[in-house]
Amino acid sequence: SWTSSVNHKSTNSSFFFNYGSNVKFPTLLEKAYIENYEIITTNRDTLMTRIKPEYINSFQLGLKDEYRIKNASIGSIESGVTYFHNTIYNKFLKQPYDTYIIQTQTGRNITQGLEASLRFNQIYRILDISTSYITMDISNKTLYAFKPDQKLTFQIDLFSDNNLSLSGRCFYEGKSYGWYYNIDNEIETEKMSPFYDFDVAINYELEIF
Repeated sequence: SWTSSVNHKSTNSSFFFNYGSNVKFPTLLEKAYIENYEIITTNRDTLMTRIKPEYINSFQLGLKDEYRIKNASIGSIESGVTYFHNTIYNKFLKQPYDTYIIQTQTGRNITQGLEASLRFNQIYRILDISTSYITMDISNKTLYAFKPDQKLTFQIDLFSDNNLSLSGRCFYEGKSYGWYYNIDNEIETEKMSPFYDFDVAINYELEIF
């Protein structure tokens, strides 16, 4: 595995580029349990040497900004945007085949997308507001079961002086694809429609010492 990075920083901004390659060799457990389509369809054994290492080539290109504001109304504003591109060869995954769940390898899959974020810190010293958006394109969508093609998140964090905080998060997830077993033990593919959700959490930090 290796990674190469290029970074350039100015007063408030930073530009970065990362490129890396990683290899994952099959574990003893994967070698022991992996099954090939040929085994199921022909009942012939296959040599374990047919299992290939998994290779991942990836790069990221992005820009980050941070502006510190010298007044009581807001502490700083952070923003960023990143483009990513990953190419995976010989990915290990589980797939349905007839009445079996087999572990096999794919030839090649490309995942690419764009991620953007914006954050306001220490608004009147009691409030943080952040939002983020990610859009993703997967060449073979069923390889990553029910992974949304886009996601939008909006979050508010409220703090107090007595170690008590309140967080509210609203998010939207786009459509996704996957497969599952139904109640009759039959394999079905499914498209999950976009949906919204909202979470609220109350946190308290207890100081022991």
